[in-house]
Amino acid sequence: MEILAYIILSIVILWITYEPKKKEEKRSDKKVTVRLTVKAIIKWEKLTKKPFSQIDESSEEDMTKLLYCMSSMNETLEVFTAALGSKAISKEIVSSFRKEMSLINQFQSEQKEKEKSERYFSEIAGMIIASGVDPNYVLNEMEVYNMDLIIKGIDEKKRQDMSERRLWTYMSILPHVDVKKSGLTAVKMYPFPWEIEELEKQEAEALRKSLNVLNKFSKGEIKFN
Repeated sequence: MEILAYIILSIVILWITYEPKKKEEKRSDKKVTVRLTVKAIIKWEKLTKKPFSQIDESSEEDMTKLLYCMSSMNETLEVFTAALGSKAISKEIVSSFRKEMSLINQFQSEQKEKEKSERYFSEIAGMIIASGVDPNYVLNEMEVYNMDLIIKGIDEKKRQDMSERRLWTYMSILPHVDVKKSGLTAVKMYPFPWEIEELEKQEAEALRKSLNVLNKFSKGEIKFN
């Protein structure tokens, strides 16, 4: 009984004198990083309800939402925005963002300024995925600056497939057509939009050269011997 009483007394003393340790506010060792992926851009478009081409770099709201979508922080936008108030976290995010942009910019090709597109990245990504490219690669791994190359490759393959189908169609009707009289070719039978565009460019260039020659004649720059 004395032993039991001693144990109970010890427990009571410990309970009275116990002071819970204050939880130390410490950050995770894992740094907050940002990365511009197709998935991040699609998330931004869903948040802002507008295509990525219409992002306003001078808008604090647009840029905060972009950083949030690019961030490795798995929290809500509200929590992320509040975290930006911390100098340490804000410094990490800005530093990571600058590094990411520096890496991307060195691979960006110079392009003439075009009108802002109304097309969403989600539509473009969907088209690429539908063409057979791995969804995980497109959304999480593909570098944004490589999208043009992939789209051009898909477009080129599509043109080749259409040209092959047209050629087989043309060959199937050859026995029933007098090609010498009609002068029918596969292109004449069914010209594709890009072929018509190229033909119009060639005709416009030929016209420009002809007008240039006429202009020289009118100015007396070209004379007959």
